[in-house]
Amino acid sequence: MYVGMTRAEETLRLLKIPGRPNPFLKEIRGDFVIPLTYRGILEASDHIDKKYELLGLNEIYLDYAGSFPQSDPIHRHLSELKTGQCVYFCQNNSKIEIRDHGGKCLARLSNEGANKWRKRLDHILEVRIVAMLRRHRDDPDENFQKKIRADNWELPVLEVVIPASAGEVNG
Repeated sequence: MYVGMTRAEETLRLLKIPGRPNPFLKEIRGDFVIPLTYRGILEASDHIDKKYELLGLNEIYLDYAGSFPQSDPIHRHLSELKTGQCVYFCQNNSKIEIRDHGGKCLARLSNEGANKWRKRLDHILEVRIVAMLRRHRDDPDENFQKKIRADNWELPVLEVVIPASAGEVNG
């Protein structure tokens, strides 16, 4: 039986950066804590505080890809997406599309999502795929099912990265 420790298990180093308080550091106390002061130079431009927002399912048009026949290239493009891959939002008239870096429209924000993100588009640093959901022909509301042209389709679950200073911009 092997009972070894890695260096990561032997020590834990937490950083406290001036001007960026960490509320959890004050809870860590005891004779095992050895505070050290960083003596290097910290440039204000070396980092940017980021805010990570998971796009709610109410913010995405769930059945966009389902309105295309199974043979449409959108389904192949969606099936090739990987978690961690970046996409971007693109204003197209009153709609906001979700596109891959080849410019292919993969999905669209719902009206609620478009209203939330329209005024924040210039602040977005990154839009990243965190998961893929699969929808089926009978998932949409009965009134919408007649518009569905595919048996099943995928849609991305997205994380949007913005500067923390961008804050909330409503409607």
